[in-house]
Amino acid sequence: MTPAPRLHGIVVALALLGVLSHGAAHAQSTHYLLQWGSYGTAAGQFHTPEGVAVDSAGDVFVVDRDNDRVQKFGRYGAFVKQWGSAGTAAGQFSIPWGIAVDATGDVYVADLGNCRIQKFDNDGNYLGQWGSAGVNPGQFNYCYGIVVDGSGRIYVADGYDRIQVFTLAGTWLGMWGTSGSGGGQFLTPTDVAADNAGNVYVTDFGNNRVEKFTSSGTYLAQWGGYGSGAGQFNGPIGIAADSAGVIYVSEQSGSRVQAFDRAGTWLALVGGYGAGDGQFNNAYGVTTGANGLVYVADTGNSRIEMFGPLAAGVAPVAAADAPAFDAPWPNPAQGATRLRFTLAAGGDLDLAIFSIAGQRVRQLARGH
Repeated sequence: MTPAPRLHGIVVALALLGVLSHGAAHAQSTHYLLQWGSYGTAAGQFHTPEGVAVDSAGDVFVVDRDNDRVQKFGRYGAFVKQWGSAGTAAGQFSIPWGIAVDATGDVYVADLGNCRIQKFDNDGNYLGQWGSAGVNPGQFNYCYGIVVDGSGRIYVADGYDRIQVFTLAGTWLGMWGTSGSGGGQFLTPTDVAADNAGNVYVTDFGNNRVEKFTSSGTYLAQWGGYGSGAGQFNGPIGIAADSAGVIYVSEQSGSRVQAFDRAGTWLALVGGYGAGDGQFNNAYGVTTGANGLVYVADTGNSRIEMFGPLAAGVAPVAAADAPAFDAPWPNPAQGATRLRFTLAAGGDLDLAIFSIAGQRVRQLARGH
């Protein structure tokens, strides 16, 4: 029997977005919504969930790496179907890793152990493949992350410390990158993301940083460095960009997800090590879906976790302005839920209420 998703909130999820103080540096927040999965081989269970992708209908595709399969779920974790098995034949996998979905709903899987990309329709029917082991254009030394941009170009993070670019049919278009720690170089690029402004972002795992490029591979910027502080990384392994330009980076050893703007400015931290709601034991794949929902492959806990949208334009809550709550809290609750906030002189309150689907239900504000 497929395990049901665990919901954090039945009717609505309330998120405190922040208390605005004049002159404060901007920060942002997100909130845990639900999870699904457990360890095993049955439908809806996982053995090392790796990559995760969402299609335009909101369905979620998960690479179940050590079960050598792809599983498809509804937006809230209801199992739909699965495909794949261990092997080298068409439709089989050997250490599948990354996954992406194009605008038509076709699914692309980076079949790492077989050094190839496989293409399927939205129901898992095999459509084609390209790639083999090697150093030539179109060949791979382990293919890790994969993404499709808004123009229909496919970017693949190749273990030869380069990014390769293809059409949706697998025709090779170009590549960039070499081994090293300079700008535009990599030490094991593990994932790649593309925003709607034509920028491409790569998790440079061995250098503990994110690098930013144009769609043609021109180096633009980088941020990160080894550590556990805000904006630092301990094994950046997954990356995704949402429609608002927020860049999410998951950390394998750091067991957390950090959010940045397109320029690399730190915005928010999600998670931390553990097995509780909103925590991770090695966060691997990350992706975004409709309404800004964020999905994370919590690999060590054999589950997928879903978070609400990151709210824009919100400042941090200063210690002196910390909000106080009247019970009952947290939501949901029977009857009225009361929230009481203490503001510093001249402060503003910005509170948004989200549905469990991540849709903004109501916006409340008080300004001075």
